[in-house]
Amino acid sequence: MKNIIFSLIALLVFQGTALAQFIAEAQSIHICAIRVEFQEDDNELTTGDGTFMIDTVTTDSFAIDPAPHNRQYFQDQIQAAANYFNNVSNGNVVITGDVFPRDDTSAYQLPEEMGYYNPNTTEAEINSGIARLFIDAVQAADADDDIIFENYDLVIIFHAGVGRDIAFDYDPTPQDISSLYVTLDFMQKWISGAVQGAPADSGFITQGIILPETENQEDEQIALTGMFVSNIGTHLGLYDLFSPSKQRTGVGRFSLMDAGLLNLNGLAPAPPGAYSRKKLGWIQPQLITQPMDKIEVARYGTHNPALPEIVQIPINDDEYYLIEFRGDYRVNIDSLFIEMLEGRDEYPTYLEVLKIYFGDQLDFGESGVLLSLPDYDWGLPGSGILIWHVDERIIAEKGLTNSINDDPNYRGVDIEEADGSQDIGQIYNFLEPGY
Repeated sequence: MKNIIFSLIALLVFQGTALAQFIAEAQSIHICAIRVEFQEDDNELTTGDGTFMIDTVTTDSFAIDPAPHNRQYFQDQIQAAANYFNNVSNGNVVITGDVFPRDDTSAYQLPEEMGYYNPNTTEAEINSGIARLFIDAVQAADADDDIIFENYDLVIIFHAGVGRDIAFDYDPTPQDISSLYVTLDFMQKWISGAVQGAPADSGFITQGIILPETENQEDEQIALTGMFVSNIGTHLGLYDLFSPSKQRTGVGRFSLMDAGLLNLNGLAPAPPGAYSRKKLGWIQPQLITQPMDKIEVARYGTHNPALPEIVQIPINDDEYYLIEFRGDYRVNIDSLFIEMLEGRDEYPTYLEVLKIYFGDQLDFGESGVLLSLPDYDWGLPGSGILIWHVDERIIAEKGLTNSINDDPNYRGVDIEEADGSQDIGQIYNFLEPGY
């Protein structure tokens, strides 16, 4: 289940050769995307009035995910997710999808206002509301004869408004809806009665993703792509790599399944890290069992057939290291951002930085959504060797609850920090050395 309130951006043993790294058969995901609106309201605790931004037109050429948010806009969001996974999986994940209703500006009507689905009270009532939203959305869409749910692998609910996914110092709209991956277990846990899923003519829909039309709020522009592909990662079976109980990062910007989903404000979600790619069978690490004078790895994304992309070094029966070379040493977006900031009163957006310096390498949809960029590692804070410490014992113990990195002192998947101090995920006050 994906349900992240991020406070960090305002601020989840194979033996092989370099010639046989990519071993998984392509996995196809056919998406049924449903657009739903709430009953119109004037609730100041939610963003908007419950309807989609259809009449609004964004004129800023550097705006992220510009309005209007019509059918083409959501079709482009699916294409952006498809391009991301085609890139980071080396073609092992193929995503297609259809957006409903087929009319350009229409949406299915939910029976309640947005505030009903997030009363902002107890955890039980909030989660119950989200489960109800998923069920109500499927039922509203099921009345449309154009939709045959059994023809699809995954249902996406795109609702009007902004997701409650980014934590600010002060949240003026606490009744916005959190984005998450909904499962049958989630529905059964938070809705009383014998729930079998969301009822539809073709049977019960037992899983899907809830996403907003946009993540832009409080003068922060954040692309929907990062949240979208991270939830698809959950659907594929990837573990979250942050701490769900403490709501702190576990591996930082280096992985899609943690803070990396928001790299470059969501425009360049980090690829899944070495362990995640290994878990899904996209890559077969080269196992090192004997002393060697040197170990060579190819830079991620170069697909060098002469070198392994990941090297695995055993520690004991449960633990091992995974070594990879990440990042593009020729590109430092953060430095370019600072360079553009000089002499200006307002911050540039990351999309402005990308367009100014790499415009000829970007692909945009008709709606203005960024569909792809050459290297999703551009959002990393640098380039070089990453050493991942994997503990399969912790993963076995906490995998079923998707909390393998919940304890900062005993993580299932950890990054070895070069200075020897374990700072990722820690919060220091001004007087502490770690600050």
